[in-house]
Amino acid sequence: MIALVLAAALQAASPGDSLSVQPLRSPELQASLIAHPDLLQSATWADPPQQIEWPRVAFDTPVEGEVTLGCVVDTAGRAKVCEIVSETPEGSGFGEAAIAGQDLFRWHPARFNGEAIESRIQFNVNFRLEGPPQANPELEAMLMPVAEAISAQGYATGGCRHFADPATVQHWDEMQTAIREHPNAEYRYYDRMFTEGYRAGRESATALAAGQSDPTASRCADMWQWADQLQKDAAPAFSKLEALSFPNERQQYRPAPDMP
Repeated sequence: MIALVLAAALQAASPGDSLSVQPLRSPELQASLIAHPDLLQSATWADPPQQIEWPRVAFDTPVEGEVTLGCVVDTAGRAKVCEIVSETPEGSGFGEAAIAGQDLFRWHPARFNGEAIESRIQFNVNFRLEGPPQANPELEAMLMPVAEAISAQGYATGGCRHFADPATVQHWDEMQTAIREHPNAEYRYYDRMFTEGYRAGRESATALAAGQSDPTASRCADMWQWADQLQKDAAPAFSKLEALSFPNERQQYRPAPDMP
């Protein structure tokens, strides 16, 4: 089960805060707030969300995360705008996940002398794992044709490596060795799936070579046609998968830009 824990106490943003988001206040109201801070009631949680969509990294690793958000709460108690103050671990997608869930946040708005006003608050969103993470069924269904298409490309490359570009063969030979020697290291999803197919293709070619026969050019053309067709069939799944992923995760389903 995945648990989402939001800090119970909202921290009022102080004048020295460096947040760029600011509440909309007239000069007169701002002056009154400074002159009569005792008349200010800070915003409080009305309905904290219990679930926010997790970034894919939470299922692949899994890993926990913590995000500090700064938000402007409008007079209706909704998040008008939010920004990431800090994210742990950095670049993990948790910050974007917290921002994406801002429409779920509900507060009792801040009040000055009894009147609702916009306010700026800061709070923590803690992503915690309780037991194994539960994957998104829709996401998992889309991963199946994507994984099959990537592995097929790897299989054709490994099985017909004697026809492939030497730099490409060297790259995937090295990747196969790296994953075999360091299986728990972090690798891109594409690299893992391609290498799995590449290994199987190499083993198939080795078995043929033992009988004094490498895959022929015609046989390899058929394999490439098969792999390309799977790639075309999986195109809708690729598109949907990338649409559901955060920007920093989308490239993991495609070949690396610098791949030979």
